[in-house]
Amino acid sequence: MGFLDELDEIDAQKQKTMPVPIAPQGEPSFLEQLDQIDKERTAALTVNNRSWLQQAEDAVNGFFEPVKDIYHGALTLPATVAGQAFDVARLATGDKFDILKDASNGLENLTNKFEENTLSPEALRQKENLAKFFADGHYTDLPRVLAENPRGVTNDLVKTFGSMFIPGVAGAKAASLLILIRLSRPLLRPRMRP
Repeated sequence: MGFLDELDEIDAQKQKTMPVPIAPQGEPSFLEQLDQIDKERTAALTVNNRSWLQQAEDAVNGFFEPVKDIYHGALTLPATVAGQAFDVARLATGDKFDILKDASNGLENLTNKFEENTLSPEALRQKENLAKFFADGHYTDLPRVLAENPRGVTNDLVKTFGSMFIPGVAGAKAASLLILIRLSRPLLRPRMRP
């Protein structure tokens, strides 16, 4: 038996007599503590990433929300133009036909419901502010109210200019068609041969 073998035997005897440290049942071991710290750090990063992604999504939605409001306002143009056509027909007939009145009111209600369901809450709030302001009849603070409610103003402008633009374009196209018909009339007449 060599010197190293004797040292190994002494170490083995010491380990047999030495009590094995057992972690108390209530406290986690060092490795379990490291695992717990790692899990908490990973969870914190996940929460931070989720909140960062949510903030980014909110920022993008906040940026495009006015654009979506303008788009939804533009979608109401056909109903607005048709409602105006029914209103003109009501004026021409002296409002004698209930069907014209019902159609006009129905289109107005349809447009209002569509806007309630599609416009952002901020645009609806601003539109309501403008309606209250114009219902009062005191227009002294008009520039201030318009500046405080840009989404409500923009939505109404899109509908107003669109409803003016569509009949204007239709009238211009009808006029150009009439000119083309007048210019083509000599071509359509049969020529008489002598």
